[in-house]
Amino acid sequence: MDAFFASVEQRVNPKLRGKPIAVSGSGNRTVITTRSYEARTYGMKTGMNIYEAKKLCPDLILVVGDNEKYAHTCDELSVIYSKYTPDIEIY
Repeated sequence: MDAFFASVEQRVNPKLRGKPIAVSGSGNRTVITTRSYEARTYGMKTGMNIYEAKKLCPDLILVVGDNEKYAHTCDELSVIYSKYTPDIEIY
């Protein structure tokens, strides 16, 4: 769950799988919210601005975050987890 937003994006869009992606906001002055494991190999960090991230990885694919998509996926995971344990803490 360390790269949750990026993993959700790669699950929804198979063309992103295995590629360096970063989830960010939609504005021009936004930062990296999270990045895929492929992008992490370039040294990108959460909170890094887009300009710095692109310098480290020119092939970086930026995806604008979608909170509704992540909340829906979290709900799906909660259903699965509840089959195995009553001890689920969502934050």
